[in-house]
Amino acid sequence: MTRFTLQATPGASPSAPVQMRLLTQTDLVKMLGNTYYADCDHSDDAALNQTALTELLAELAPAAQAQPTDPLTADDVFDLQAYFERYFKGQERVRLLRHGYWEQAAQLAPRLRIQDRARLFGVIWGEVEAFSQLYIRLYTGLQALNFATDACAGLEALLPREQSIIDVQTLKGLGTGSGGTLTLIGNNGRG
Repeated sequence: MTRFTLQATPGASPSAPVQMRLLTQTDLVKMLGNTYYADCDHSDDAALNQTALTELLAELAPAAQAQPTDPLTADDVFDLQAYFERYFKGQERVRLLRHGYWEQAAQLAPRLRIQDRARLFGVIWGEVEAFSQLYIRLYTGLQALNFATDACAGLEALLPREQSIIDVQTLKGLGTGSGGTLTLIGNNGRG
């Protein structure tokens, strides 16, 4: 969704006047899961079973760090549970996750490095490797901004429109390396 205002943003510089609200880590998981459940053909998907899920959780447990690796919290993971159970409760995979996954994911996810976290959350989007790689790539961008909630960019974010963040066609290049780059400055000063 795109909204514009002509009001000056406090802290925006003349070189980066375009302010934008950034997605959160949980937004990324929700979008990938939503795409998987709402837009993908599941006729050839391998079914997830409790044994495979238990094995995955057991494999990931030793990879958990002693302390959280970033701002993600157990409450954030339970927010994901609420989202998927609300919007996709009829999906077999979502129903299976009710049997202990969310509780263990809430304990593990904040303490996992991104590669392992992508495996943990990958069960939500059917272990589609392209989705996991996109999750890692987008997470890495958020991490570079120190998980800022807002960022500023130059006018090249909007102009020319055909190559801007507001043209939905630019999504086709997401993850391909064919699109341009955009320099962002997070509201925490990192960019």
